[in-house]
Amino acid sequence: MKTLILGDIHCFWSLVNSLIEKLRPDLILQLGDFGYFPKSDDLYDPCKHLVLGKSVVRFIDGNHEDHDALSKFRGENPTAHELCPGLFYQERGSFLDLPDGRRVLFIGGADSIDKDQRTQGFDWFPEEIITGEDLARLPHGKVDIVCSHTSPSRFGVRESYIKRQGGFTDYEKDPSEDALDYAFERYRPKLWFFAHWHAKMSGETDGCRWYGLDCAGGHRYSYLWLGDLED
Repeated sequence: MKTLILGDIHCFWSLVNSLIEKLRPDLILQLGDFGYFPKSDDLYDPCKHLVLGKSVVRFIDGNHEDHDALSKFRGENPTAHELCPGLFYQERGSFLDLPDGRRVLFIGGADSIDKDQRTQGFDWFPEEIITGEDLARLPHGKVDIVCSHTSPSRFGVRESYIKRQGGFTDYEKDPSEDALDYAFERYRPKLWFFAHWHAKMSGETDGCRWYGLDCAGGHRYSYLWLGDLED
C-alpha cells in the first residue's frame, strides 16, 4: 500500500487533488489543520471539492477546525467516520491497522497561538486542546506509529522553534504537548508524525524516530512516503 503522510493544508483542497493526481497514493494520513469548517461556507467543505479517485484520505483534527461540527462524531469508542466516499475523520484515540501489521494511533488537537485574534464558536474552539478525557479514551495494546497534530513536549520542538525565532516569542505552553508525552510513555512507538509548526524537522527520542512536516502549498517538505521509512 502506497501511504502518504501529509502536513497542514488549511482547506486548500486543490493541493490534495493535485497530489492525488500526481502521486496516486492508496492512502493519505493527514496530520490536522485540514480546514474542516463545513458550516461556514461551501469552500470549507471537503466533500464538495476533493476528487479522491481511488485514494483514501484519513485526517485528524488540528487547532484550525470546526470542533463543534466534529463533536457530533464523538462516540463511546473512538473510531473513524466516513464523511463522504473515501474521506475519513479519525477521532482522537482511534486507530488503523495497516496491511503490514503495524497499528497507527491518531491523536489530533493543539493550542492556537492566535486565538486572541479569533472568534470563539466560529473559527476558534476551546475543544482544540487535548484533554484528560481524550487520554482516557486511548486504546489498549501495542501502537507502532502515532499521527498527531502537534508534538510531544519531550521532542523539544517548541524550544527549537523559539530558538529559530531568535528567542523572541510569547507562545504559551500547550497542554496538548504534555498529553502527548503521556501517550509516548504509554505506547513507546517506533515512528511519530506531526505537523502544526509549518517546518520540516526530524529526530529520534528514546528509540522513536519522529518527523515534523511543513505546511502544504508549494512546500516540498509537506509530505513523505511511509514506505521510505524503516520501522
